[in-house]
Amino acid sequence: MNLGDKSIFSGKTLDYFSELTETMNYTQTAQKLGISQPALTQRIKKFEHAIGAPLFYFKGKEMRLTEAGESMARATQSVQTIFKNALDEINSIEREESGHLKVGVLPSIGDELFVEFLAYYHWKNSRGKVSLSIVPREELWEQLEKNQLDLAILCLPDQIIKNWNRYASKMIAKEELFLIHQNDSWSDKSSINLKETLQNKWAFYPNKFYINGTLKASFVYQNLNFPEISGYFSSPRQLQLFSQRSGHYTALPKSYIDANPLGENQYMLPFDPPITYNLAFVFKKDKAHLDRMKNFFLYFDKFSKEKESASRLKS
Repeated sequence: MNLGDKSIFSGKTLDYFSELTETMNYTQTAQKLGISQPALTQRIKKFEHAIGAPLFYFKGKEMRLTEAGESMARATQSVQTIFKNALDEINSIEREESGHLKVGVLPSIGDELFVEFLAYYHWKNSRGKVSLSIVPREELWEQLEKNQLDLAILCLPDQIIKNWNRYASKMIAKEELFLIHQNDSWSDKSSINLKETLQNKWAFYPNKFYINGTLKASFVYQNLNFPEISGYFSSPRQLQLFSQRSGHYTALPKSYIDANPLGENQYMLPFDPPITYNLAFVFKKDKAHLDRMKNFFLYFDKFSKEKESASRLKS
């Protein structure tokens, strides 16, 4: 096999060969392709020379494929199918507003707000398809990297990712942690210092969770010993229920508390100084131009404004 002239294996050559296997007639194929018959004949001969075997033979006036020709015809069909599928996928990615968007969210964030938004999004854009998955922090970054997710809802800044050159983010909100307690004697307080919480046991997020690290850093920054931990729970709902039943302290994001009223005899206080972080959508920069991504963000901005307006009216 002579592979010196790689151009002989170009898409054009394969198209010529594929068309000829359909008609089994040089004249008809040349007319269909809009080229001269000698040009087609020369291209096929070069193709056969590069392969090192004849692809066609004649039995009387009937043109037939050789064994090598049949093998090449199957290979050509497979290549063309692969390219067609790839083009279909690219067109879907690039153009379709209704393309499937895959979103991952951290367990510690609480997904109530985003489920509400996705219902709104589907109502406004019924062709849009979105999947929302609750994914652990390290796995979330891994799935973003492997394109298994288009968007991740994350807490920032995050030190797990070392190279931000490939990523972009869109701010959702500045999040704040609140102490959840059942201490009636604090009813006149407007805020609480971490030092005042050391008298009681805490329920905490697991060690690898972002909020766990944020809380630990706040204790360290204020030169305080870490509180005694009675249990670790991975979702805000679990922490809220455990705190309510046990009377132990915990900390929950303000967005979760807004969406989930606290239980009986359960109160909240902001920390002094405040414990805050940013909640954001994170995605690869090369996906920012996709129609489905643009539309997702457009509807999320509209949803946020409508929700904010409704909240002000309610107040």
